[in-house]
Amino acid sequence: MEGDELRRMLSSVRPGGQDDGNPQFSGVFRRMKEDPELERWFQWQRAVDRVIASKLSEIVPPPSLKPNLLSLWQEVPAVSWWYRPWVWAVGTCVVFGLSAWLLTLPTNRGLPPSVRFEEAMVRQIEATPQFENVYQRSEEALRWLTEKRKGDSSDFPFTLPATGEFGCTTLSWEGHPVALICLSWRGKHAHLFVVEEQALEPGAAWEKPQFRRIGAWDTALWKRDGKVYLLLGLQEEGTVRDFFGG
Repeated sequence: MEGDELRRMLSSVRPGGQDDGNPQFSGVFRRMKEDPELERWFQWQRAVDRVIASKLSEIVPPPSLKPNLLSLWQEVPAVSWWYRPWVWAVGTCVVFGLSAWLLTLPTNRGLPPSVRFEEAMVRQIEATPQFENVYQRSEEALRWLTEKRKGDSSDFPFTLPATGEFGCTTLSWEGHPVALICLSWRGKHAHLFVVEEQALEPGAAWEKPQFRRIGAWDTALWKRDGKVYLLLGLQEEGTVRDFFGG
């Protein structure tokens, strides 16, 4: 198995961990452990699946849905509904439309800029950003960050791992440039964003990290010297808690 076939197999793994011990996937899991880029893609894909599953579980059908559907079926009892092409066509449109709608949730109009920023950066990571540069040492990534005039390591309340994989790129949020460093080391992953303070809430008391949970993600937000820093990590990996000693 190579490339697209490996991703196809991994995309069929259920997000709740039910397939972790399934021998059907043992081979593809083994190949994934040998390919850091594939493993990172799988973790992002799994996080997206969990968000979609969580949102679907929140949908409560109206009480009239079942009797209405049954009445439609009873109008033409001679033909099984599942043989009708229009049913499959409508069902496909509904599934794709619902999926597209769910990926836009939550709508964050009226929320504080810091909350909008956190939720937008979670969506950026789930969409798998493209890196401008990839480094093997954190000091190189921090040099890149300094060159972008987006802060330095003295503003971090933790120490980055010395070696690993550090993907760096720049993004835009509501017209403001954002620097991003994606960290991957020893099977763990974290994502560090840096933006100018005036892009969010100037004067907010964020000298101490503010912790939140967004779907499958832990977040930590703090500011230092005119910059705002946001650290993301999957809850199941516990990377944010590890960085802050929680």
